[in-house]
This record gives sequence, structure tokens and C-alpha cells, in this order.
Amino acid sequence: MTWRRRATPFGKSVERLNGIFFAATSFAKGQLGWLELFLETFQAPPIASIIHALVDRLPEIDRYMLSAGQQRKARAGVSFEHHIERMLLDGKVPFGKQVVIQARKRPDFVLPSFAHLAKPRKGKDRGLILSAKTTLRERWKQVEREMHGCELFLGTVDENIAANAIEEMESMGIILVVPEHLKKSKETEYERHSNVLSFKTFFGTVVGKRMLSW
Repeated sequence: MTWRRRATPFGKSVERLNGIFFAATSFAKGQLGWLELFLETFQAPPIASIIHALVDRLPEIDRYMLSAGQQRKARAGVSFEHHIERMLLDGKVPFGKQVVIQARKRPDFVLPSFAHLAKPRKGKDRGLILSAKTTLRERWKQVEREMHGCELFLGTVDENIAANAIEEMESMGIILVVPEHLKKSKETEYERHSNVLSFKTFFGTVVGKRMLSW
């Protein structure tokens, strides 16, 4: 009597797995052979030639890095404006954005509106201007043109403003608005100046009290 081994679904699965393994192994060996041939044919250039190429193209690389840096700063500035706009919207604060006051005068935010700002008002009924700049350096002097005889608040996240610059801003009537951790930081000059507010104080005290009249 002759015994025959019966095929089972499990046995067929093993056969398929063996076939897949064989095909994968053959493919891997082929790829390794191709890689060895490639490395033998195309040798990596010596370090000295790479350095010479970089030096020769340094002006082009410098222009590229400068352009990338400017684009990054521009994106940071737009992102900062969007964060402030989100806070205004969440707080239901009325405002106008990028309103043209006069020629070449376009502050980031006018609270509550340009129409309100255009009429002379006093006390808590007064409108205000809120500009946003991620870094200041000498750029803060640009916002003086935006004041239009109104209170100007300048929001920033710059950590490196010198004391004399903050004092000069105060003499011009510019009030800085910074994140709370910068206002409290011992490593910045902000804590020692009365014309520097945190965003919490700005929204909770300055804007909060005026919204009743707006």
C-alpha cells in the first residue's frame, strides 16, 4: 500500500512563503551586486575638490542663505500677526486690520476701528493702534509714523532690547507689549520699565476697560 502525503492549506502557505523568501533573497543579492558595481564605477570625489567647489560658489550660497533667512523672518512676522489677530477674535475685540490711515501709514491693527480713531476722544473712549514686530532693533522707529496722534502699542517677542531704546520709546509715547515670561524675566530690560506691558495686562486692563465704551 502506497501512502501519499496529503496537501494541506498550511503546507501551501509554507510553500508560498518559501517562494517569497527565495525571490526576496535573489532580489537583495542582485541589488547588492548593483551597488558594488556602482561604487566601483563612480568613486566619491576627494574632500579637497568638494571644498574648492564650495569656495568657488560661495557668493551664490551666500545669496541663497540670505534669501532663506529673509523668507523665514517674513513667515515669523506673519505668524506673529496671526496669533495677535486670533487673540483679538477670541476676546471679541473689535478691530480693523492693515487700515490705511495716510499715505504709507498702515498699522497692523486699529482698535476698535478707523472711524472711531479718526474722531478726537478722551479717556477710556479713545481708540488705539497696535503694531506687531517679532524683532525690533532700529525697526521700531518706523512705527512712530503710524501714531496719527493716538496711543501706540507695539507688540514684540524680541528679547534683546536695550534699556536706552525702551526709554526712547517711552519719550515718544510708544508702549511695548510682550509675552508675560519676557516681562518677568531677569534677563531682559522689560521688568524695569513702566512703558512695557504683558499681553495679559494689555488685553485684560487696557483693552478690557475701553471695550465698554467702544
